[in-house]
Parts: sequence; structure tokens; C-alpha cells
Amino acid sequence: AFLSYFERGKLLFASGVGLRIHGGVARDAPQKSFRVYFSDIYGAAQFAPHILFDQHSDPVLRLVVRSEFETSALFANSLAYDISRQIGALAPHTQPVKLFVNGAEQGVYILSEHISEGYLRAHFGHTQFVLAQSANSAPPVSGSDQQYRQFMAWATDRSPLSMSAA
Repeated sequence: AFLSYFERGKLLFASGVGLRIHGGVARDAPQKSFRVYFSDIYGAAQFAPHILFDQHSDPVLRLVVRSEFETSALFANSLAYDISRQIGALAPHTQPVKLFVNGAEQGVYILSEHISEGYLRAHFGHTQFVLAQSANSAPPVSGSDQQYRQFMAWATDRSPLSMSAA
């Protein structure tokens, strides 16, 4: 695919990108969400620095262009992420965008950082963490299988999970 990013009518970034449909529930929605990949094999290795979100988000290697029309109220996730960051939690940055596909306007979408090992490395500045995916039987993305099993046992053996335990 080819991505062009404009602000106030000015082209700030353009490159070939990898693209796929993103999400579980949203895959069946009439308006799809997309995951955008930046890599040397497509064009730019990352989104141009200091344009999206804030400098702490760089390097942006993946983005989600999220349709929230079917799954939740528009801006509900963005608001929750903003509140989370205000109280000190790590949450993806978002911004509304007007999406065009092949020149046809698709409406307002939410541009979001993609939570991945690269995202966590950029925000924490190190790789000393275990990244667990919520998909059934998903292998650990980082860390050992034993660490992952211990984490999954901890996360699933708490019923109900209290805020103090978390």
C-alpha cells in the first residue's frame, strides 16, 4: 500500500507501507480497521519522527487506523487512553484522522500506536519485560515460556481480581 499523511493540507509524510485488516470483532464490521507496517522493504523504516503523537512515541514502526463505528462510541477508547495516561498508566497515544482509501473518503478514524514489543521498548527504553498476548494459546512474544506460564497463572487465578492485587 502507499500512505500519505497530511496536516492542514500539507503533506508531511509519504511512503510505501505494509497493510492488513486489524482486529477481531472489527473484521466483520462494514468499516474495517487497518494495521500499517513501516519497513525498509516497503519504503520508510518508520513513520517520520516528531510528527505523530509526541517524541516519546518515536520510532513509530506500526500504526492502527481504527474504525470505532461498530465496536464502541467514536473516541471512547481515545478518551480512556487519555485518562489512563493522566493517572500515570502506559497507554497508546491516539489522534483522529480523516481516512481516504483510493481517493474515497471513509470518514473519521482513530490513529493509534500499535502495542507491541517495539512500542514497549520505545516507551520503557529497555526490553526487560514479558509481553503476553491475550489471544488463546498465544506464545510469549518476549521472555521465556516459564515466565509466560507464571504470568498467565497469576493473571487467571485471581477471581475476582482486585485493584490492590493488580
